[in-house]
Formats: sequence, structure tokens, C-alpha cells
Amino acid sequence: MNTSEIIKKAKLIEIKTRKKVNELFIGSYHSSFKGQGLEFDEFKEYEYGDDVKNIDWKVSARLNKPYVKKFIEERELTLMLVVDTSSSMQGALGGIKKIDIASEIVSILGFSAIKNQDKVGLLLFNHDDLKFISPKKGKAHILRLIRETFYTDFFKKDKTPSDVFKFLINILKRKSIVIFISDFLFKIDENALKYIKVLNSKHDVRFIILKEDYDLINKIKDKFIVIKERDIENNSLNFYNILDMKKTIKDIEDHLFNLKQILKKINIRYVSIQTDIDYTESLIKLFK
Repeated sequence: MNTSEIIKKAKLIEIKTRKKVNELFIGSYHSSFKGQGLEFDEFKEYEYGDDVKNIDWKVSARLNKPYVKKFIEERELTLMLVVDTSSSMQGALGGIKKIDIASEIVSILGFSAIKNQDKVGLLLFNHDDLKFISPKKGKAHILRLIRETFYTDFFKKDKTPSDVFKFLINILKRKSIVIFISDFLFKIDENALKYIKVLNSKHDVRFIILKEDYDLINKIKDKFIVIKERDIENNSLNFYNILDMKKTIKDIEDHLFNLKQILKKINIRYVSIQTDIDYTESLIKLFK
């Protein structure tokens, strides 16, 4: 794909998702995150009804009166989109690439954020490397994030899920909204889980789980059987046989079920989006 094709595709994604941004997500996005980002304004003398948790004991001791910290809502938030670009996101067994759905979600959330005067950053990851784009505002910046999501180059460096979560902990200095977009077909071990918990304690973390229509894949299994029989005769094709496919689908479903149980346990909000079904309602649920 050359440069002009990449730019054209990004613009098409913007056009396709514009209606969802304008009609649905500006209000939902703003109301969901309103008041989560607070910054210190000044000290004031304690009054009845003030939250005692905000008493600053050092200042109070120095002035011999109780003083509390006064906070105001930050004028802007930081939205960090974290997108999986690994090989499983590039496939299209259900007819639609998961990475294309991810690009659309980046467009919707990105344009919703800048309409709300927030900054948007992007972290792309796969097994080879991480690619970080600093949070900024502006339409041109969001179009760049869309382009980078569906077409980006990586250097060959071994990376694990733990590296992704640890990187975010180190790079995000202010409280941010962190949204992961992935099929999550990778193992989250105890070390990675530890970093997720730390990240969630500092930021508002949410997961968007992309999945294919495994029922549809099961329905076309007979085609794979026919091809496999022909393969036996001419020894020229090599496809998965149906028993392997059934086991793979079952393993994926079990894996995602376990992931959702973990997210519930550590109080991380998530939605599951199937690539062949309109995902509007699912995204709305993420912000309720």
C-alpha cells in the first residue's frame, strides 16, 4: 500500500465513522469521563461539609487551623488508545479484519476526544515491538493515528504483554483514560496481571475485546473437509482439518471467558465486539 492509498483509506475511515461521532459519542464520551481528571487549585480554610480526606495536615499544623486542598476539574483529559497490531488482528476468517475495526474505533474515540478538547495518544504493540505516539489535539493528528493503526512498520524486538503495561505505567505521568483494543489472543501471566493492576490504580483502564464470528467459521467447516480430502490425493494443499479448528475455537472461547473473569475481579470495564455486527451499542456500554 503506497502513501496516497494509506491517506485515502484513513479519510474513508473518518467519513465512515463521522456520523457515529456526531450523533452518539460526543455526549457519551464527555459524561463518562467528566470530573475524573482533577488538578490542585488552592488551599482554603476548612468549612463544615468539606471532605476531611482533603485536609492537608502539614499546612493545618503550620497555620493552627484546618485547611483543605481545593481541586478543580482539569480543562482537558488525556485519552491513550492502545492497539494490538499482531498477526491475529490482520486475519479475516469472519470476513472483516479486526485491525480495520480497531482503526474505526480509533477514529470514533479520537474525534470524540478532540471535540471535547482532550488530547489523544496511541500505543501500537505486537510481539515484535512497541510504537508510541504522544498525545496531541487536532484533526490531522487523529488522521495520523488512524493511518498508523492499520499500516505501521516495526523493528524486530521481542516484546511481551508485561512490556506493554509497564511502558504505560512509566510514560503516563498524569491520570489518563487508557483503552486497550485487541483480540487478546495472548497469555496474561501473573507478571502482566500485576502491571495491569498498577496501571488501573493510576488510570481509568477499559478493554475492547474484538472477536470473529466463530459460529460462521463452524458453518463453513465442510469446505475445509472437502479441501482436505483433495489435499490427500494431490498432496499440494495444506489446510487445518476440522478437528483442529474445533479445538482452536474452543480454546479461544475458554481463553476469552477466563480473561473476562479476571477483568471483573479487578474491576476493569470491558466490552466484547464481534467484527461482523454493528458495534455502536457495545461502545455506548463502555461509556455508561
